[in-house]
Amino acid sequence: MTKLLILILVVSFDSFCTLSALSSNAIKVKALPVITICTTCSLFFTLGVLLSTLLKNVIPITLFNAISFAILILLGSYSIFSNMLKRYLTKRKNLYKNFKAGEVNFFIDIYLDESKADLDGSNSLNVTEAFLIGLMLSLDTFCAGITLSYSLSKIPICFILTFMVNLIFVLFGVKIGGKLNEYLKDNVSYFGGCVLIMLGISKLF
Repeated sequence: MTKLLILILVVSFDSFCTLSALSSNAIKVKALPVITICTTCSLFFTLGVLLSTLLKNVIPITLFNAISFAILILLGSYSIFSNMLKRYLTKRKNLYKNFKAGEVNFFIDIYLDESKADLDGSNSLNVTEAFLIGLMLSLDTFCAGITLSYSLSKIPICFILTFMVNLIFVLFGVKIGGKLNEYLKDNVSYFGGCVLIMLGISKLF
């Protein structure tokens, strides 16, 4: 249960940072979009846990721990260097703008600047836009979920707990995150990355 809570807290930091960035750009996020983001992230995290639970029954525990170790180390390293990557891509936009895959460019644009998620320029996030943000955030949450297996009977509890924690972080980001975004975003990434790496190392013992 402790590792589950730690993973949920770490992946929820991303939701906080994204919503605080939207708030700092004066983009309003109402109740339904908030629920959409939290549901999408929680669903993908739970699907990751479910997949992990099924895989653990068919592959050797040593291999499972090795896969979990690799995923957590990669996620942690990415989290630590994510802001550096964002700054690099921002300066080198031509690297991905030349791709003809519009959907890829769209998600990269949101990744670099969360305010781009406001597609209609209304300064208010709608459900579709919220779902797209949820999908963008869900890659990390799904991968994190794969590193943790639980009994099938506890999967619904996993979803509910993830949703509740995510909701708290999202609301915190919407309400006061804009004021703290610039100060916290770097520290949160470094802290979350270090925690993921430590969890990865713990898989070896």
